[in-house]
Amino acid sequence: MYPLKQSTALTVPFFAHDVNGDGVTGLVDAGFTKRISKDGGAFAAMTVTISELENGWYSLPLSTAHSDTLGLATVSLSHASIKRVNLQFRVHARLPDDLATPTNITAGTITTVTTLTNLPAITANWLTAVGIAAAALNGKGDWNIGKTGYALSTAGVQAIWDALTSALTAAGSIGKKLADWVLGSDSKVILSNNAHTGAVVPTVTAVTNDVGVTQAGADKVWASATRTLTAFSTALALSVWDVLETAIATASSIGLKVKTNLDAAISSRSTYAGGDTAGTTTLLGRIPGTVQPQTGDSFARLGAPAGASVSADVAAVKAETASIQADTNDLRTRLPAALVGGKMDANTSAIDGNTAAAANLKQSTLGIVTAVVGAGSTTTSIVTSSMSPAAAVTDQFKGKIVTFAEDTTTVNLRGQSTDITASTAAGVLTVTALTTAPASGDTCAVT
Repeated sequence: MYPLKQSTALTVPFFAHDVNGDGVTGLVDAGFTKRISKDGGAFAAMTVTISELENGWYSLPLSTAHSDTLGLATVSLSHASIKRVNLQFRVHARLPDDLATPTNITAGTITTVTTLTNLPAITANWLTAVGIAAAALNGKGDWNIGKTGYALSTAGVQAIWDALTSALTAAGSIGKKLADWVLGSDSKVILSNNAHTGAVVPTVTAVTNDVGVTQAGADKVWASATRTLTAFSTALALSVWDVLETAIATASSIGLKVKTNLDAAISSRSTYAGGDTAGTTTLLGRIPGTVQPQTGDSFARLGAPAGASVSADVAAVKAETASIQADTNDLRTRLPAALVGGKMDANTSAIDGNTAAAANLKQSTLGIVTAVVGAGSTTTSIVTSSMSPAAAVTDQFKGKIVTFAEDTTTVNLRGQSTDITASTAAGVLTVTALTTAPASGDTCAVT
C-alpha cells in the first residue's frame, strides 16, 4: 500500500506478468480495463492512459481527480494477456514530508507556540503597526503608541515659524496660503505697502480722501467704445454731461458720434411737406396689395396659386383632408371586430400554399408538453408541479427531451436541454444530469 497526498498527481510504475510470473511486453492502453474504488466505495471506470516502459514495466499516471477522496483508493487493472494487477493507496491530507522539522520550517502555519528558543535577530520591517494591538505594549515601557495629549516644545514651535516660504509649496496647505498672502476660504487679502498689486478687495465699506471724477476720467468714459454705463450719483452724472465738446475726439466713440451728428436743434428740422394729406395718401400708395400689384422677393417666394387664388388652393386641400378623415373614421369602426385582446387574430390554413404543411405544423406543436417545476428537484430528478398534458402512466415521457425556457427563473438553466430516461405517473422526470438543480417555478417544455 502506497501513501498518496490528496488531490495530487502521481505516476505509478507497475509490473505486468503472465501466469508464470514472466513480464509481458508490447501491451497497449486500449487492451486494459481500468477500474478504481475510492474510500471503500463501488468500483467505477477510470480515465487514464497506460504507457509501456520496458521489460514488462508500465506507467500509470494518476491525476488529481483520482486522489481527491481521503481514505483507501484501490486500482484494478486487467488484460487478457496478464494476471490482474491490483494497486492500493492510502490517500492522506498531508504526508510526512509536509510536516515541519525542528531545524527547518519554510512554509505553512503553526497554530500555537508554547516555547520558542533560539529566536534569530529581528530583521528590518519584521514588526508592523498592523501586527501590534493598540494596548499590547501598555505598561511595558515608554512606548508612544496610541498616546494623546502631547504638546510641541518651544523649539518645535519656533522651528515651524522659522520655515522658509520657499519650502511652503503644498497645494491647499495653510502654509502656502500664508506664503501667498491669502488667509482662510474667503480669499481675503493681507494688504501692505509693498504687497497689494493685483489684489482683489471683496468689500469696501468706506473711502477717504475721495477726489471725485477728474476731467481725464470723464474723457475716458466718453472715449470708450465697449463700456456699459450703469447707475451714477447725481454729481457724477453731471460731471459726465459737463464734458466740453473740444475734449471729445476719440474715433468711433459714442461721444464723438453725438458731437458730430447732433449739429442742430431737433425742432429746427422740417416736418412732412408732401402734396398729399400728410401721413396718409403717400404712405398708403407705397404699400403693395390692392393699391399696387404684388412684387418683390416675398411674392417670388410665395409663388402663383395653382387655382384662382391661394384661398381656393386652401379650400381644395380642406376638401381632400375631409375625405381622408371620413375614410379613417370608417376604418376605425371596422377594426375592433377583427381584434382579439387588442391584437389582430390570424388563423393560418396553409404554409406557402400547402395546407398539409399547416396541418403537420399544428400536429407537431400539439405534441409539445409544457411543465412547471415544483419543490425538491435535483440535477437528475425534476419534480413537476404541473404538466400539460398531465402525466398518466409510468415512462410516459421516457426518451423525450426536456428544454428549459429562455426566461426560466434559474439563469443557468435557460435554454439548457437534457434527455428523459424515466418518468412516473406523478410527473417526476429522471434525466441525464443537468448543470444546476431546477428551482420551484422554473418552466420547461418536453418534446
